[in-house]
Amino acid sequence: MLSALSVAIMAILVKIASASASIALIVFVLSLPSVIVMPLVMKQAKKRLPTLVTKNFPKKLLLNFFNLLAFYGFILAIKHGQVSIVTAIYQGMFVIAVILGIVFLGEKKDIGKKLVGSIVAIVGILILTNILGSR
Repeated sequence: MLSALSVAIMAILVKIASASASIALIVFVLSLPSVIVMPLVMKQAKKRLPTLVTKNFPKKLLLNFFNLLAFYGFILAIKHGQVSIVTAIYQGMFVIAVILGIVFLGEKKDIGKKLVGSIVAIVGILILTNILGSR
């Protein structure tokens, strides 16, 4: 619930900012808190940060590139679309993550709850996109 609220607030602020700022600047500004806060809240940050950067560097670089593309696309969609529909679809990505976790990572604990939650989320997304998209 808190995650959905924070995503909704962020989406509204991005929509407002996208009217006057470039998408690259918005991505940069939204990335700063994690870069600044992460070292402050990590246990043994001085010891762990160098290995976080160097260990599996090519894989991390590739995954961060895809994350950047997804985030850029999210902001572009918010800039040109309705915030409510874009946010609903964005939240739907968590459903895909649950399904991929079950299929590829063998996440079998509480599989019934996960599947029911995923179905409810998909139905909610379809209802929101149909109701709000028809306006």
